[in-house]
Amino acid sequence: MPRRREIPHRAIQLTAKAGFITRNIFSTFLYSNRPARSQLRSWSKLLDSGYFVRHADPRMNDVFILNKSNRHLAQEVDGIIVRPPYTGVIRHDETALKGILIIEDHGFLDSWRVESEFKILGKDTIKLETTGATTKFPDAILDFKAPVHKIRVAIEIELTLKDRRRYQRIMNSYSFAEDLDLILFVCASDTIESAISETAQRHFLPPKGMEIGFMNKTEWLDDPLLGTVRLQDRKCSLGTWIDEKEKEQIY
Repeated sequence: MPRRREIPHRAIQLTAKAGFITRNIFSTFLYSNRPARSQLRSWSKLLDSGYFVRHADPRMNDVFILNKSNRHLAQEVDGIIVRPPYTGVIRHDETALKGILIIEDHGFLDSWRVESEFKILGKDTIKLETTGATTKFPDAILDFKAPVHKIRVAIEIELTLKDRRRYQRIMNSYSFAEDLDLILFVCASDTIESAISETAQRHFLPPKGMEIGFMNKTEWLDDPLLGTVRLQDRKCSLGTWIDEKEKEQIY
């Protein structure tokens, strides 16, 4: 068995949590402080470690998942191993993950979970309204550090325009959510944001203390804490919004 220091342990942990890893995520968030040649060597070691296999879909040639046939894998994973996302949502999940890792690198987060974790954990997780055989989970839940109690933000990544009835069902689901301070919709276009915003104004009555906000995908991927959040009554950066919530707890 390889010595622990030779095993890409953080990459294994992240892949167990998210279901996949890409070359871009590896180099940007796990080895960004190293020269390009060192990053390349580290990536090669990752692929040669035996803990990862390439995604089965040839269109996803930069996507790797954990090799569950590796008999040492369980010893390297501290928690659960989620199921890899299916091909159609990998880029969606990658968008969510990149923004989350930027925030985590700033040291603002107490913890975070993504939809794939909620699905496998089942009970005692964030679970929204169930309609028929479909259960709605947030794309991610971020718990921000705060003086008294954590500030909880749900993330919804919206990359394509959907039917208005789909947005209405999402809003109805969040009407049953508890202990959320903000639902942040990260939208790939102004058209998508407008459609969700208009639906929210017509059909969403948020529980007490919950706000709804919107951020452009480009700003989310650049630095979510500096990105502008468009709320119902004002605009501010996500970092400023967090500061305001912290002050409410103190005063």
